[in-house]
Amino acid sequence: MQTELSAGQQLVRVRLISDDGSTLYLELCNGLTVTAASDESLDLEHGDVLLYDQAASRLQKAPRDLWPIQSLVGIVRLISEDQTVIDTGGRWILVPTVADRAYKESYRKLGSLPASPQVSGVMARVSDKTQGWLYGGV
Repeated sequence: MQTELSAGQQLVRVRLISDDGSTLYLELCNGLTVTAASDESLDLEHGDVLLYDQAASRLQKAPRDLWPIQSLVGIVRLISEDQTVIDTGGRWILVPTVADRAYKESYRKLGSLPASPQVSGVMARVSDKTQGWLYGGV
């Protein structure tokens, strides 16, 4: 069996597209932002994941599931109809509120400790106890 392995490529995600569609603002996995310009409109959408081949200066569409989702642990501070505010040790983030009565009942006591992936919302409650300060890495 023979397998061909491509050269290493960097994973990037489309954060913003210019009005004329010719400039992309791309987020790298490490949080840095780069731009890509083209003479023509690019057929991409916000959130699309791409492989960037730096040597060839080329972008190639990749499956969205390749983008790493980092789980965060934090304290629920506020729940509204569409957004939940989570304190992740001094950095407050918004995640979507799940449209489910059990979700709201589960987190009605502010200060409960959920685990949350940054993009999709709260995954699970780690503790029902009201938390003070939480120390440690994410």
